[in-house]
Amino acid sequence: MKKLLARLCVEWMMACAQRVFFVYGMRRSGNHACVGWLVNSLEREAVALTESDHVKNFNYSGSGATFYANDVSTLASRRYLKCLYHDLKKIRAAKFIIISAEDKTADYRQSWRIPRRSETIFVHRDTLNLMASRFQNLNRRAREGLGANMQSMKAKFFATLMANIERPQGLVWDFERWHHEKAWRMSFLSQLGLDCDILPSTVGLGSSFSSDRQVIPNSKVGQRFTMVEPRDAWISFIRGAASQYPDAFTPAEHASIRQLVTP
Repeated sequence: MKKLLARLCVEWMMACAQRVFFVYGMRRSGNHACVGWLVNSLEREAVALTESDHVKNFNYSGSGATFYANDVSTLASRRYLKCLYHDLKKIRAAKFIIISAEDKTADYRQSWRIPRRSETIFVHRDTLNLMASRFQNLNRRAREGLGANMQSMKAKFFATLMANIERPQGLVWDFERWHHEKAWRMSFLSQLGLDCDILPSTVGLGSSFSSDRQVIPNSKVGQRFTMVEPRDAWISFIRGAASQYPDAFTPAEHASIRQLVTP
């Protein structure tokens, strides 16, 4: 009964939006790049999203046309509802609502947190570079004395990853193709009834490998796995993962892993 009431509240609070999107995928797959690009296309201009002053998961465009709830799975149920109610006027005024969840499968769409009418987008990134980004980010944060449990790659990570690879739902947004191919981007947008291709300048385009937040050159996107440090620990880890979870990697990725050389 509590979940039913919570769903009715969420449905009502977001009922005024023209379109609602549910974006899901593994953390470090490009979720924020996808959302930033989608917002630009929906509003037909380069948009900067600003965090709410009371919860960092909630973001709004300057025009107020877009409300973005980032990784709602990290919010406790009561806090999620409380924050929605706090921002109710802004949410009811938004034309577009985007709700994301990271390290979740498509089943999360059935959660009461996601309106039933949501259009679903699955964010995909090649496994090798996805894991390279997470490993590098874990190492960077450790050097800063910070924890990063949500970036860990244990059995649950691989179970979720494999479920997403084998049973994706909705439109599949591919990070590498999005980054490289204008024609692919236009085809993807056309499936959503959109036609405005404006790449986000900063939102979500930060890198685990550097402090800048600029668009990564095409030549480097597919080679992130060769840049991970400490190199010997990375090679040992990724070879072990490829051996234990071979189906998570493509034949080309297995070949690339075999070619990695320790310093």
